[in-house]
Amino acid sequence: DLSEVSQAWWPDVANFKKEQLRLEDMRVRKLVATILKAPEEVVGVVAHSLLFQRLIQLFWPHSTSLQQDLRDALRNGAGPETKDPLQDKMCNCGVLVLTFSYFAVDEAVTALSRSDAEIVEAKWLFGGRMESAVIPE
Repeated sequence: DLSEVSQAWWPDVANFKKEQLRLEDMRVRKLVATILKAPEEVVGVVAHSLLFQRLIQLFWPHSTSLQQDLRDALRNGAGPETKDPLQDKMCNCGVLVLTFSYFAVDEAVTALSRSDAEIVEAKWLFGGRMESAVIPE
């Protein structure tokens, strides 16, 4: 049944107001809480690159050495002259594995922040890359 997807259910990103951005951030925090509460050890998420961009920004680690490790991993062999992965987006059809470090998430918790969980590892599968790291053909 495609009746629920026949009309756009999202606002044009160019017209977002600050309040809408805060609501979008909360949706990402809720998504991460739901994922980390799941009993499965590995959870796959298929979504738009902008969701992953914001998820990475919101759960970027505190440690500067870990931040550098993640930047290198997200660049996937591209040099440091490419766009900072925190501001870049993943290429279409990119497959990225993110590993989180987090405290046990109580069932009552509905949203997480960087103090609750952070990304500690990133690994591309199948040759995925950030947009700026793509070599022009």
